[in-house]
Amino acid sequence: MKVFRFMSDEEFKKFKEDKTLINYKKHNCNTTSIGFCFLSLDDFKPEYAIHFLNGLVNTEVCAIFEVDKKKLNKSKGKYAQVILQSDWRKMSIIEQYASFTKSFDAREYCTEKYNNKNFKLLRYTKDSHNYFGEDYPKWSWKDENL
Repeated sequence: MKVFRFMSDEEFKKFKEDKTLINYKKHNCNTTSIGFCFLSLDDFKPEYAIHFLNGLVNTEVCAIFEVDKKKLNKSKGKYAQVILQSDWRKMSIIEQYASFTKSFDAREYCTEKYNNKNFKLLRYTKDSHNYFGEDYPKWSWKDENL
């Protein structure tokens, strides 16, 4: 299964240094996830997901992994509905105002521990904080062979 995660540069460095990352945090927002949260590439592109994750996650690095689905717990989170810039410009003021209350449930995957033995890093970008004003930002992805 291919999943992605937005994370701090510090977390990414620890992952690359072959450390096991541990997180037992039960999040205080609208999610059933515990620990580290991931989204499936089958459900979202990272360049789209950044729009609903901004302000909730650290966006210094976005990494794409391949992992055995059995290593993850299925969960869900509630997020603000995304309205892309191109659609926003076409909406009336009333439609824009009404859009602030819309949300959706996203399938998430979580784990309390992960490392580079169980999660194979495929690609990553450090451009993920650069997306403002673009529907689908063009990030420079680096392929990784660990």
